Amino acid sequence: MGLDVRICLERRVPDRATREAKETLNSIAPVCPSLPPDLVEHFAAQVSTTREWLPVQFYSWLHLPDSEFAAQASKFYEVRAASLLSAVTGRTVPPDPSAPSLWPLLSRADWRQAARDANIDDDEIDECATADAMHSVGLISENGADADEVFDYFRVSDRNYSRFALFNSSVGAARVPSEEITPLPCMVEDLPVDPRRFTRWLARRSNVKTSFESNLPHPSYLNEMSGKKHCHCLLHDLLATDWDVSCDARGRSRRQVMGSAVVGEFQRLGAEIEEAGLSLVDHRILISFD
Repeated sequence: MGLDVRICLERRVPDRATREAKETLNSIAPVCPSLPPDLVEHFAAQVSTTREWLPVQFYSWLHLPDSEFAAQASKFYEVRAASLLSAVTGRTVPPDPSAPSLWPLLSRADWRQAARDANIDDDEIDECATADAMHSVGLISENGADADEVFDYFRVSDRNYSRFALFNSSVGAARVPSEEITPLPCMVEDLPVDPRRFTRWLARRSNVKTSFESNLPHPSYLNEMSGKKHCHCLLHDLLATDWDVSCDARGRSRRQVMGSAVVGEFQRLGAEIEEAGLSLVDHRILISFD
């Protein structure tokens, strides 16, 4: 059986608690004219910012400011999660922004296996859930045209084990051992660990005190990033790669193994993000192998 690759782009933004605190403070000024607006803005700026990573699934999200992107992405994934859980459980599970996130529960529920056990087409309910989520944030127009996904046209999706070895050493050792390909130095194997995000989720789900030193990935990764092998890196570090360095036993450069077209596509993605006035260090690439 062949090995396929899935790529996800994530963006780091202030979490919901931080956003809500700032919005509340900024909303005080219009209703309290006795308070100088600049004083309210100053207090809002002092709110400690806790950040989280949200998947950037659509090109239209690349150019949105933090608050607008976070609102769209959070709603999209909550509606998607609610739709999936409703289909699997056979009862209506509404998305509730005031309740703990449904999204991480998908990993615990193993919704794909539950769907198969119930003789439900898991791909079909996945497509329906995504369509529901796109409608919820206006990403499907009246004529049914869909928004473009970030990695729809990336040639990196082509099955190429030499290229995969640049991402993940264990994949290279298993699939193309004779090529002795050295992975890109920016790549970190396994899923990223965001302990604060994970423990905040746990704290909302129980009264048990949790340690901020937890080294478990956020549960949502286990659902969104299927596969047994994973790796990740900051987009900034990927784009800072010297592509002309030799990387294998045959003396090929990283550019030759990756392919100039793929390198160019990553570079164009980075250019779009910077042109939108956003930072590359606030974006990371997650890769999983199925």
